[in-house]
Amino acid sequence: MVPARITITLRWTCSPQLAELIADRFDLIGRPGDCTLLLDGLDQAALRALLALLWDAGHEVVALTSEPPPGTASPTELLHASCAGSMPARKALPS
Repeated sequence: MVPARITITLRWTCSPQLAELIADRFDLIGRPGDCTLLLDGLDQAALRALLALLWDAGHEVVALTSEPPPGTASPTELLHASCAGSMPARKALPS
């Protein structure tokens, strides 16, 4: 799995202490709002650890979005690229 850029929206404001802890442990690249965390380079294990930390701190996650890091192809683009050469071209049927 390619490490992803993750946006997490919490129900309540994240305290500065918790945000600092997350920044120390993970690649916190921004806080667009008091209830939003923007992180880069998280693989599945790191995401699970972050969610456990948030839940243990009493936070409720209301939204989580994941996208490939800038400059990388999306999973759909990778799938199309890998399948492009594997299927024979269709031949036109005689009329």
